[in-house]
Amino acid sequence: MFDLQDAIDRPAGLLSKSLPGPADALNAAAGVSRILFVPGPGNVFDTWRHWAGGRDDPSIPSIGYSHQVYELAWRLGAQLIVLSQSPLPADAPTAPGAPVCFVHRPQVVRHGLRYHLGCAWDALGLVRHAAAERADLIICQKFLDHFWPLAVARLLGIEVAVSLHNSFWPVHRTPTRRERVIGALNGRAFRFLGRPLICVSPAVRDQAVRICASDKAACIQVPQYPEVARQMWRARPAGRPAGRMLYLGRITESKGVFQLLDAFARLAQAHPGATLRYLGGGGHLEALRGAIRDAGLEGRVEAPGQADGAAVFAALKDSDLLVCPTTTRFAEGLAKTPIEAALCGVPSVVSSTVPCGELLGDATRIYRADDVDDLHGALDALLSCPDALHRMNLAAKDQRAMFFDRRKSLASQLLEAIVQGAPEVAQALPQAAIAFATRKP
Repeated sequence: MFDLQDAIDRPAGLLSKSLPGPADALNAAAGVSRILFVPGPGNVFDTWRHWAGGRDDPSIPSIGYSHQVYELAWRLGAQLIVLSQSPLPADAPTAPGAPVCFVHRPQVVRHGLRYHLGCAWDALGLVRHAAAERADLIICQKFLDHFWPLAVARLLGIEVAVSLHNSFWPVHRTPTRRERVIGALNGRAFRFLGRPLICVSPAVRDQAVRICASDKAACIQVPQYPEVARQMWRARPAGRPAGRMLYLGRITESKGVFQLLDAFARLAQAHPGATLRYLGGGGHLEALRGAIRDAGLEGRVEAPGQADGAAVFAALKDSDLLVCPTTTRFAEGLAKTPIEAALCGVPSVVSSTVPCGELLGDATRIYRADDVDDLHGALDALLSCPDALHRMNLAAKDQRAMFFDRRKSLASQLLEAIVQGAPEVAQALPQAAIAFATRKP
């Protein structure tokens, strides 16, 4: 059985040791004693279990976002109420007075008008839950589409910090009329809430600034990786033949897995040494395996299923090229797999809906989303020109520093947002005080 008290007594120490400890002057100035944390999908309890044990969640290549929130709440001495979409095990702390309390709040699937009404109702439900828990702050990472009902929290004296992990509309196009109307409502609410939105990519920030009509409405947090990942970059010799392609992520149609298979089938004859590996689980995994068999590509294309963080980096080490073929049906906020590829020195081919070009620059090659011909052309060009992959490998090396700069982390951005109402405290915090400590998992 997991020992809750032992976990609380042994904090992970992810934030810098220069940060004051729980229930100190920083907490008093911030005025935060209870936080309602609304994460996105994912097993946030398992991440907490690992955090409480002083280690990274092995299922996540990066330092988990919820991991950072757990550390921040501990540093503030605040009780944390976590609304988990995933089912909770029997040993999960659920007592209302526990320092960390988990509540199972499953996702309700809706469509059409019911979806939009349901999003607004869910947002109001978060405010009701926060009021019932007497929370001082809501940290919302879940993408609601309709955020505007959260403005009610401010009327009740509850502060709200929003971390945006999805775009409001696919980044490759302009918003539709419906998206503009929803954006206008959200923008008014965000301005009323009065805290900068914490965005997962420059593309998401651009949309947030647009709907809020203010350049100061949003900031950017950059995914962070354990220190050990600094050693994963490997030089690619110029002229080395290429052919080992890799897909990392959920196996669903909207992520472009079938379009990638179509493009590979067209490459197969011209590049007899080329292979493709799909690494990940999802609702269309069996359909993809069937499509591989039907195309006669068994032996050159494989889809083994889900993998943990260690397996992701091992697969990247053995690959020449990562492909991220997200379709226009998916509003991608930031795909982290091209980042993980760049950390290993592996170039990426990404669709135009994947907003990572600003972070990775020349380490990526972008093709038109949903255009299998353009995808085929991009892959064919790179497989035919190893020197181009060599140049992209060198570009990846130059982009790595930001993913180890803890001042750019979600936790640092949240801390700055929380203490912004106490400028004397914010000014007294040196950059080192909001940075992560160097960790050895």
